[in-house]
Amino acid sequence: MTSSLDSVLNSLRSSYAESLPEKIEHLKELCKQGQADELRKAAHKLKGSGQSYGFPEISRICEQLETSAELTDWHAVAHAINELDAIIETLD
Repeated sequence: MTSSLDSVLNSLRSSYAESLPEKIEHLKELCKQGQADELRKAAHKLKGSGQSYGFPEISRICEQLETSAELTDWHAVAHAINELDAIIETLD
């Protein structure tokens, strides 16, 4: 039973990780367009899902991204997005 549950959880986690590059591209596009509020909302959503799927580092960076977008600190926004890019490169 546990093995079956572990398999399902690993599959969900893997699917989530595979979706991250597209989500990061969306964040980049929002940044390019200067859509701070939409960027903040997207970062907030990604922060929660990162924690739920067992990616606390994604959540930590998205928390910074959310705050930076709220402050319209575009330099910090770009830095956080670059950090996300670097992290997803290391995921299985």
